[in-house]
Amino acid sequence: MVTAICLIGAGMYFFVLRSVSDFADEQIKKSLANIASEVYDICDKNFTELMQTGKMNDRKAKIIKKALTLGAIEEYTQRNNISYVLTDSKKGNLLLHQIKPSLKTFIVKHHSTGISATIQFEGKKYYFQHFNFKPWEWHIGLVKDTRDYAPLIGRVKLVYTITGFLLLLGLILILLLQERFLRRPLNQIIHALRMGNQPEYKGIFELEFLSDNISSMMHSLEEKNKWVKDLYLIAVTNRGEDFFNRVADALAEALDLNALILRYQKTENAFYSAAFSRNCQNGDTVYDPSMGLPNYQIVAEKKPIVLSSGSHVRFPAAQCLSEITAESYAGVPILDREGTITGTIHVFGKERKFVEWDINLIKTVGQIVAVEFEYLSKERDKAALEIQLQHAHKMEAIGSLAGGIAHDFNNILSGIFGYAQLGEMHIDDHQRIKKYLGQIVKGAKRASALVQQILTFSRQAEHEKIPTMVSVILKEALKLLRSSIPSSIEIENEIFSNATIMADPTQIHQVIMNLCTNAYQAMGNERGVLTVGLYDTNASDQKMMSDLNRLPGKYLKLEIRDTGYGMEKKTMNRIFDPYFTTKKIGKGTGLGLSTVDGIIKNHNGFITVQSKVGEGSVFHVFLPAIEGDEVSEDPEENETALVTGTEKIMLVDDEPAILQTLQDILTRHGYDVLTFTSAESALLEFIEHPHEVDLIITDMTMPQMTGDTFSREILKIRDDMPIIICTGYHEIFTETEAMKIGIKKFIQKPIMGTDLSKIIRELLDTP
Repeated sequence: MVTAICLIGAGMYFFVLRSVSDFADEQIKKSLANIASEVYDICDKNFTELMQTGKMNDRKAKIIKKALTLGAIEEYTQRNNISYVLTDSKKGNLLLHQIKPSLKTFIVKHHSTGISATIQFEGKKYYFQHFNFKPWEWHIGLVKDTRDYAPLIGRVKLVYTITGFLLLLGLILILLLQERFLRRPLNQIIHALRMGNQPEYKGIFELEFLSDNISSMMHSLEEKNKWVKDLYLIAVTNRGEDFFNRVADALAEALDLNALILRYQKTENAFYSAAFSRNCQNGDTVYDPSMGLPNYQIVAEKKPIVLSSGSHVRFPAAQCLSEITAESYAGVPILDREGTITGTIHVFGKERKFVEWDINLIKTVGQIVAVEFEYLSKERDKAALEIQLQHAHKMEAIGSLAGGIAHDFNNILSGIFGYAQLGEMHIDDHQRIKKYLGQIVKGAKRASALVQQILTFSRQAEHEKIPTMVSVILKEALKLLRSSIPSSIEIENEIFSNATIMADPTQIHQVIMNLCTNAYQAMGNERGVLTVGLYDTNASDQKMMSDLNRLPGKYLKLEIRDTGYGMEKKTMNRIFDPYFTTKKIGKGTGLGLSTVDGIIKNHNGFITVQSKVGEGSVFHVFLPAIEGDEVSEDPEENETALVTGTEKIMLVDDEPAILQTLQDILTRHGYDVLTFTSAESALLEFIEHPHEVDLIITDMTMPQMTGDTFSREILKIRDDMPIIICTGYHEIFTETEAMKIGIKKFIQKPIMGTDLSKIIRELLDTP
């Protein structure tokens, strides 16, 4: 081994000697190049000064400036001990210093061909640098004899040789000492480690210290390995809520801190508690341990946040930190296999200096939790396949309402037909005609409202939660129910609240319809009373709200009461289970109340039921109310003054009757109307006269080219063109999609002419 090191050292020694010589050569060449650059700058500076004085054609000034330049070059080169030659293309040699005539002749001869930076001449080596100063046609050659640097290079090599020799002696001595005092003791320690034993070396203090620390580390690793094994067992033997609770408990016990696991719902941009394990003496209840924690910072940065002290000061809004005056805190993101954040883990409590293993343990727990989150997500996807069955339940409910809906529609149509026939009979009586037309319009509005109620109830798509006044939805639902429930059943309403909640109106409508449908079906065709109430209430029972994982506060209470047969306790305990039903086969899916329960929980509410055989049932739905302005009910439409205009409007619809009606109405309002029964012909007209149209109204569903496609083509030509798109019903193309395209208004048919005129005026008057 010593021989190998010596050979390697010798090789490196001669390699470095050579490198020292090459390095010296390079530095000398660079120095000579820098001097050449300085000389060139002297020439350039003086030439520039001559140009700036405007005396370039003044022979005397030119001679003086050249003489000054030569003097500056001579002074600079002599100061730097450089041999040089400067020749003029026309006048020959101008300056010469320390260069033999034969060398000068050699240099001048090679000015035009150029020579390398190192030259060999008459058996001697020179460093050479040549350049031209073209404005004055000067050739300048700088020369340095290599013998001037020989003593310096020799001294460097001597120092290096002595240093190398001393290092070699030191290396041999170190190797001998290493063998006795380091290699043998280390082999003893390594042998113990290979045998799986803790080393017990005694001797040299430093190695004894190392041996003791290795033993301590092995003991610590055994303890830590135990926690990893425990987490693995928890992962393979538990699912869902039990899994999260046990993982949180294990993490809290391992770190002697509190542990909180949160799930991140990206679509809602919100966090929900999966498990919370307390590991402290304070036993106070925490309603929302996630409040105030830096969850969104962790999501944005995808990095852990670790504090060894002062965490309750750093995050004063975090109730879980302030209530126990927590010092240490670590928040770690939970990442799935694609690197997407699916949750966060938080540990906090008494002061603790987090080491790398602590953070790695938290990350390991995060990986295990991420797998469970993915498993639960797949379970939810599986449950999503049941949505069609849930929709089938809605269709079942609509089926039970179909008779009443048909009855209501026929009544509306009867009124429309009747007043139309009366109008024909009294065509010359203008007052009667106006009255009959008014009744026809009212009937059409009632039919339109009924269609909207049916579409609202049957729609599958989910919508975002918005401030919603439940009393408005309840009144609409009761109108639909009244037309379908047998007249033997009396409906009483006790609407005493106009509170606002954050909700999806469609889903709230579905909850009301499902509960009311179940209630009247429980009463059958016998006489009975269906009572529907809406009240403000305060849920202040902290124990009950804690059990329900809900916060106390102001709630809106919806009450559905019937006088039917009622339920036994066994039945009542299962009514919210999916697929559970007491109806005959083919009469129900068993998903109605399960759907209701899911919707209410999704709105952070809860539902209770009370029932007794022979006395009927009562359902209470509690939904959290929000503070702020209430949502106003739609006011009754009043007659207003005619809204008119004179602009040119393009009207596109494949239904001639609708086209003619809208043309007559808009013409009556003063507009110049162009009508087209196809989008293609309208587009051709617009291409020829793109600036003669002020606004476009188009139907959505048309053959060959749909309204949205037509709108896109129009906006390619004029991106500022205001477009109104009308649709009777379209599941795929929504108002949101229309706004993305650039369409200004999305209107649901039918629409009153006065309302359409107001919208037109609003768009045309908006800059």
